Amino acid sequence: MMATDRPKTAAPPVLWPYLLLCAGTAVWIDLGSLHQCQHADSLLPVHISLYRWTLFYWDSDRIGMLIPFLARPIDHPLANLLFQDALNVFSGLAAFFLLARYFLRDATYPLVAAVAAAGFLTLPTPYYRFEYLVDTYYGLWLSLGLSGLLLLEPRADGGVSWSRRFFALAMLLLAHWVYCTAFLFLGPLVVCRLVAARVGQPFAGEAGPSLVRLGRLGCLARRFLPKEAGLPLLFLAASAVAGFLLMRLAPARPTSFGALPMQEWPLSLKLLLRNTVTNLGSGGYLQFLSVLGASAVFQLVFPSVRRHAGPAWRAAGALTAAGVALALFMATREWVSRNEHMFRFLLPSCLYLQAAVTIAAIGPVAAALSQWTGKRPVQLSPILLLIAVAWSYGKPSLQGVRQDLAVHHYPTSTSIEPLHGIAIEEVIDARCTHIAGAYWQVWPAVFSANLALRERGEQRIVWGISLRSRPTRRFWSHVPLEDIRVAVPVGDPQAEGFLKETGLPPLVVLERRTTFLILRPQ
Repeated sequence: MMATDRPKTAAPPVLWPYLLLCAGTAVWIDLGSLHQCQHADSLLPVHISLYRWTLFYWDSDRIGMLIPFLARPIDHPLANLLFQDALNVFSGLAAFFLLARYFLRDATYPLVAAVAAAGFLTLPTPYYRFEYLVDTYYGLWLSLGLSGLLLLEPRADGGVSWSRRFFALAMLLLAHWVYCTAFLFLGPLVVCRLVAARVGQPFAGEAGPSLVRLGRLGCLARRFLPKEAGLPLLFLAASAVAGFLLMRLAPARPTSFGALPMQEWPLSLKLLLRNTVTNLGSGGYLQFLSVLGASAVFQLVFPSVRRHAGPAWRAAGALTAAGVALALFMATREWVSRNEHMFRFLLPSCLYLQAAVTIAAIGPVAAALSQWTGKRPVQLSPILLLIAVAWSYGKPSLQGVRQDLAVHHYPTSTSIEPLHGIAIEEVIDARCTHIAGAYWQVWPAVFSANLALRERGEQRIVWGISLRSRPTRRFWSHVPLEDIRVAVPVGDPQAEGFLKETGLPPLVVLERRTTFLILRPQ
């Protein structure tokens, strides 16, 4: 365990009260200003849930649609969106507590997690927070994966029950369905944590015949990767294989696992770091981490704190090593370059590094205070989290959510930008059956149109014709040609190409509106 040399402290609190806290704050965030950053990528799961559920994100093979599947019974577009995003936000917040619990085996982990979560919810840009909490599913697979790893923690006698093994494997399999390469992010956590836990500790069979029999490399393997690493790594490997096999079921397999030429790696890392710093630096987040880091070093002056610092610093070292290794690896990927070096590719690394700094700064002093006062500092956890949510997302308001969704956006590599879309009410009044055009324009417009239709009590559906619309073609192909009306934003250069791919007959302009054209089959 990570805390083998720590002075005797209270046992770690159970997780479920903090998971309930995450659930409550997730609902608050979901009804707050979260939706000011919605865009096509984050709205498309609603269409997947309501109109054509598939195993993976439409025309993709790496992002499993677990939450859209759970939301399928909810047929109202707004309610479906709120349900999905509440689960996403809950998973993202829970990951802070699960990560701290995985590395800290004492009563300090809730406070460490709350400080990390509060800093994350208040200081980065809203777009950065939204990408983690909603758009990328990082929180979902990370919380599932960490839950599986925690279930594999051995009992005092060194064993793991078969029931825990079953649920752990189920969690890890779900994590690799949601994100096929989850093992790349979870595996370094397992290895680095176990290596850090073994530093400076004796182990059986180090000398004598075993040393001769194993050799130096075998001895080092036994020292730094003890047998308790076997089950987590085995389950991770099995889940990774299952995840790649599931990918083969996707009708489209666009994901590239190739590497960039080596000479491009430094530039790729530079662009990733630049886009990340742009989103983290403006709100004081980097300064916040710097203060925590300086505090962690300064606390070592006090012997009472220093006595509790060993396990926390080893945990921080393990998280730092995992985060840096992942960042360097991501800079070598061709897929990262093809996606404009979006800051989201460094999100797991940033979370690990943030957890490292927070553990080093908060863990030892919290443990010392607990020993001095005889009271656990965990009571501060809900207070910190609730203050952060109120500060960043405001008062919950369903009307506010509707107002935020009425404004459409599109993402760039560093920010979220407003989109001047088409007039949705005019599209509905013109009885348009489709909206065709650029991806970032079409899917927010389709969501708004179907939401308005549902609240009018109409059963018809407006379909999208754009990138990722192929899975729905067979559902609207039965619409009579004489009824088809296609809304195309004025000046959209992509609509013609997408319309040709559908197999529709040539279209002619039926009517011109201020923001869009209405086309019908010739």
